[in-house]
Amino acid sequence: MNSLEVFEKKALEAIRQDINAIVDIYRDHQYFWGNAAGWAPEEAERILTRSRLDWLHALSESLFTWTEIYRTSTDNEGKLILAWANLGALLEGGIKLFLSVYVIHYQKSQHRYLDKNGNLIEPDVLPLEKLKVFLQKNNIFDEKWYPFISLVQQRRNAIHAYKNREIGNWTEFYDSIEKLRTFTQEIKERLPYPG
Repeated sequence: MNSLEVFEKKALEAIRQDINAIVDIYRDHQYFWGNAAGWAPEEAERILTRSRLDWLHALSESLFTWTEIYRTSTDNEGKLILAWANLGALLEGGIKLFLSVYVIHYQKSQHRYLDKNGNLIEPDVLPLEKLKVFLQKNNIFDEKWYPFISLVQQRRNAIHAYKNREIGNWTEFYDSIEKLRTFTQEIKERLPYPG
């Protein structure tokens, strides 16, 4: 069992600032990309219309939960697992948004995913592992991001609680919030907006 970690108010405040930045980005995604009709390509609009960008925004606000909870030795691991699941959902959702906006590039890639009948599998239904592999094969993000994506993926998979998995600790989780803020900002900066 992991020992309890105590964090200074100043450290938690810095984490909350990172969360505020993440919330702002996902709020923008919800309101902007949720209403892309008329200027986004039809293929992207079709995916974005069915996407739950409102849930991603809500999940970004839920990150505050993990800076305000009272952790005890009996529930610490359960809360950490749920915290990683929260972070992993945001990471996966951000990547899906990126590939949904750029769905035409995805469709034209030699590394796109097809089902057993040769039909295109759209990026919004891909699991995180396939998203990560697609991003790597197409050199979409700097290599520094793939260890981070893999770490969050592994930690998040502890939500499947029967099998023993490494869950890290709160320090690693809080460091990952900071990385998610940077990665989420990069995604936002690389999305096309009408001029």
